[in-house]
Amino acid sequence: MSQRNRIQREIELSETDLKLLRLLQENADLTYAELSKHVNLSPSTVYVRIKRLKEMGIIKRIIAEIDHTRLGFEVKALIFIEAEPKKLSYVASELRKLPNVVALYDITGDYHFVAIAIAKNNNDLAKVLDDIGTIDGVRNTKTAVVLRILKEKTNIAELLK
Repeated sequence: MSQRNRIQREIELSETDLKLLRLLQENADLTYAELSKHVNLSPSTVYVRIKRLKEMGIIKRIIAEIDHTRLGFEVKALIFIEAEPKKLSYVASELRKLPNVVALYDITGDYHFVAIAIAKNNNDLAKVLDDIGTIDGVRNTKTAVVLRILKEKTNIAELLK
């Protein structure tokens, strides 16, 4: 079974829905009128379809993708975090509160979490690491600083083809 057929079967999306998702992933600034031209539907029908995709939770939100390096956040790091098993929920809750932590994942392996953090410089990153280290229940961290970004994307439009 192709990936497209599996996606359609699992969440019952039409070809038009998939095309709208691809278009929005490529350019979320498109108006309903512009989208309607691509899918041969009226703007109001496109609006209803997108509203339904939002209600289904497929479209979480439509946001601007910001280049954090252009805003001075030059350092990106992956921080692997080991926590005390009885304090996993508390540690996760505290990690989510840290503004420099832009993503947090519950993972398998020797560590419980991996956080992706951005910082203006190494001193700023050191402060983030200090903040993580002071969270009650954090046992150990291991940090890998990103030297170059070889691939990073949020656009999954090509998977919807």
